[in-house]
Amino acid sequence: MAAQFAKLVDFTSDRLNVDAGIVKYGLMFSSALPVAVSMYGCLSDQMHRRQLNKRRSEFQTEVRSKVEQLKKDVEQKITQEKALQITSLSFDDLSAQLQSGQLTCLTVLNAYQRIAIINNDKLNFITEPVEDAEERAKELDKLTPDERKKMLLFGVPMSVKENYNLANYVSSYGCAEFLNEKKSKTAANIQALVAHGAVPFIRTNIPQTMMSLGSHNPVYGLTRNPLDSTRSPGGSSAGEGSAIGSGASMFGMGSDIGGSVRVPAAWCGIYSLKPTTGRFSCVGLSKAIHGQMAVRGTSGVMSRDMGSLLASSKALMSDEQFQVDGGIPPMPFNQKEYDSKDPLTIGFCLDLLPINTTESTKQAIVKIMTELESQGHKIVKYDIPQTGLSPDRLTLISYFGDRGAQLLRTLRCDEVSHVIKPMYDTLRLPLWLKSVMCAVLGVVNPKAWVYRFLYSLAGVQNMDQWFLHQDSIAIYRQAWLDDWKAKGIDVVVSPSVPVPAEILSGKKPTSGCGSYVYLYNLVNFPAGCVPFGEITAEEEENDLLCYPEDSLIHRNMKLMVAGSAGMVKSVQCAALPFREEKCLRVMSLISKMSTD
Repeated sequence: MAAQFAKLVDFTSDRLNVDAGIVKYGLMFSSALPVAVSMYGCLSDQMHRRQLNKRRSEFQTEVRSKVEQLKKDVEQKITQEKALQITSLSFDDLSAQLQSGQLTCLTVLNAYQRIAIINNDKLNFITEPVEDAEERAKELDKLTPDERKKMLLFGVPMSVKENYNLANYVSSYGCAEFLNEKKSKTAANIQALVAHGAVPFIRTNIPQTMMSLGSHNPVYGLTRNPLDSTRSPGGSSAGEGSAIGSGASMFGMGSDIGGSVRVPAAWCGIYSLKPTTGRFSCVGLSKAIHGQMAVRGTSGVMSRDMGSLLASSKALMSDEQFQVDGGIPPMPFNQKEYDSKDPLTIGFCLDLLPINTTESTKQAIVKIMTELESQGHKIVKYDIPQTGLSPDRLTLISYFGDRGAQLLRTLRCDEVSHVIKPMYDTLRLPLWLKSVMCAVLGVVNPKAWVYRFLYSLAGVQNMDQWFLHQDSIAIYRQAWLDDWKAKGIDVVVSPSVPVPAEILSGKKPTSGCGSYVYLYNLVNFPAGCVPFGEITAEEEENDLLCYPEDSLIHRNMKLMVAGSAGMVKSVQCAALPFREEKCLRVMSLISKMSTD
């Protein structure tokens, strides 16, 4: 019995030793596993980072080679003097000479290619040339006079923002992740414009992810303003603004979810139209944020003059557009409404707070209103409806309702541009830290922009909050519609931006001009920009007095006003949804004033 008991004790002791060993090694493994996973993650990220760097470098070499080859080719085909003569023609004059055969489509294309290459050396707006442009021009030259007359844009070269899909081209929006993904199909509205005779010949630059008013990305570099190369052209349609403003393109396509065709137009001294979402096709536009339908982006037109803006807008409201995108309503351009001589009720506002507008732009609006009143239109002062809802918060939460999850995935291991770095770093903060910072700032200064920015980038916590957010947007939009209806307003004229173009400083854009443009994205009203004369030296001096030294944002405003003589003043016209023709009508009236 004693022997059996001793054996049992020995067995139990051995088993306990074995179990203790298992526990020991189990604990060691469980503590080492997170370290191993972390090390694997770091190694994986490092490998991915190297892949992206290699991909970016190879792509940059490829597109630079294409630009250099175009430069060599076009220098043999047309002189700079002749190219300048052709590209200085207005749209109406150019179109008339193309239709008559006085100029061939190929000659006009070569002229624009030559000037684009010359200007690109200083401004860097080209991402890559469109290689089949000459083939397209030669095909157009074979058409009969009757066939040509059916085309609104016969033979006119156009530029295209990089996020518009073209078959066999990359749409990367400045992110290395997408540089090896060539698109299989051309965007619907580019197809419609080509059907009307346009010749896409260059693709143009954007800020990384396009969620910025800046003009830099690590793939294509920095684009500069054609009026002053020390300044930004604005974004996100930065290359379009620079190319068209420099005379290197007659018109082009941009996109707009928060002012992206209007800010570059204002800062580069050109025209633009952001339509009601759904009036122009958006099929085939690449974007960094998918699935967000609360504040939707749209395609938009940018142009050198009113004639090209009008012709391209008509083409995008034609049967050719409806045939390639059955998802937009067949609403042809209403020529009768555009040509109408009936007096309009036109509202105006001089400031869209919290940023004050320069005195020179205010005086331009007063002059415009005086002239419009003399033409028989009713002029009323307009104030934005007060709803208790914050439009900037509604807009930003729509953009970042997912707390930036999609952007962070896209930018994982990529080089991040300075124009989005503050946003990127904020999105990466833990939710609890953003919540604490918001709570503190909410007590200290709930009206501060940084508080609203942080609050918005924290996104929504659940679907219930998202539904309530969308309902708030619907309430805000209806308040605008009711206000316009009650006042009988047809169009509102306001500043396009509060200040001239930002100085390029290697930092995040700080002009605060977003509030002047994203309002019309939020309420989904069509809005367009019209240049209205250059800023004089005397106006610059008076504009500097508009901004005291009492805050950082005012000091930033003064930096942009300083040296602004020669930059262009710009005004913005907005109309009710799907009333693009009324918007364009008033833009045309203002354009005639500035050119008389």
